[in-house]
Amino acid sequence: MRKEILADLMKTNHSSTAAEDASVLRAVFENVEGAMWLIDTHKHLIVFNHHFADAYKSVTGVEPVAGMEMYGFLGGDNKDERDQIIDLALAGNKQKHETAYTLNNNLRHFHISYNPMFDNGVVTGVSCYATDITERKIAEQALVQSEAYLHTIFDTTDVAYALFDLELNMLSHNQGHTILPCANWVVILKPATR
Repeated sequence: MRKEILADLMKTNHSSTAAEDASVLRAVFENVEGAMWLIDTHKHLIVFNHHFADAYKSVTGVEPVAGMEMYGFLGGDNKDERDQIIDLALAGNKQKHETAYTLNNNLRHFHISYNPMFDNGVVTGVSCYATDITERKIAEQALVQSEAYLHTIFDTTDVAYALFDLELNMLSHNQGHTILPCANWVVILKPATR
C-alpha cells in the first residue's frame, strides 16, 4: 500500500518543476516546530530551517552557512560523541540523542533524531530534527524533588506507615517503627520514647 502511494506521488511530482520541488521542500523545513537540518557525508551542513539558524547562532555566536562543519564549534569529547552519532547514522542506523544548550542565557534541553538519507540504497547524508524537551525535563526534576520530599516526611514522622500489596505482603514501611504483618491485621510497635 505504501509503495503504491509513493508511486502515485512520484507520478504527480514528475509534472512539477525543480523550482516547485524546492519550494515544497523549503515549506516543509520552515513549517515544522523544531530545528531541522541536513548534513552531508562529510558532516557539513547542506540546508537548515530558521529554528536551527536561530539556535545555532545563540549557541555559537555565528550565523550558520551551508557547507560549514556541523559540530565544528564543539571541542574534545563533545565533538567526538557527536561525530560518532553521525557516523552511525551515515552507516544507515537511525540515532537519538538528548543534550542541553544555553540559548539566550537559558538552559534548554533537546531530543535530537539523526536519520540516514538513502538514495538507491546508498546513504547520502543525515536528516536531523531537534525537539525542545525543556518543559518535560523541568517536570521530571520536580517529580524527583517531590518524591524526595515525601520520603523525608515518610521517614521522619512519628506515625508508622506501611505499604502492602493486595495479598498483605509488606512492600515498604517508614523507619523507626517495627511493623509486623499478621494474617488479616498489622501489629505496629512504636519505639520507646525517653
